[in-house]
Amino acid sequence: MSCPGVATAPRLDCADEVKTVPIAGVVVSTYRDKAGSLEEKLHVFPGVETHGGDGRGHLIAVLEAPDREGMETLIRRLEAMDEVLNVGITFLAADTDCTDEEEA
Repeated sequence: MSCPGVATAPRLDCADEVKTVPIAGVVVSTYRDKAGSLEEKLHVFPGVETHGGDGRGHLIAVLEAPDREGMETLIRRLEAMDEVLNVGITFLAADTDCTDEEEA
């Protein structure tokens, strides 16, 4: 069924497998005086990319995990850090990756 004026997502033509990779934009909140050291610590986590902060203890980060469970585990690990007050998800999407057997 088609709705006038509503764009539809293009259909993927993958030979073998379609894998979705969750990507999240988050704000990691900490105490203002701990933001710099926390940002350095976040770099050791695979799948975490930081993009600065606001100078008031809010760091912007993008998280990527292999699957939904991996994303949940990553967020829980971040939340368990002593310096972290909160991990607020501002954006969540699933990137689609087509994998052919020949490429794997």
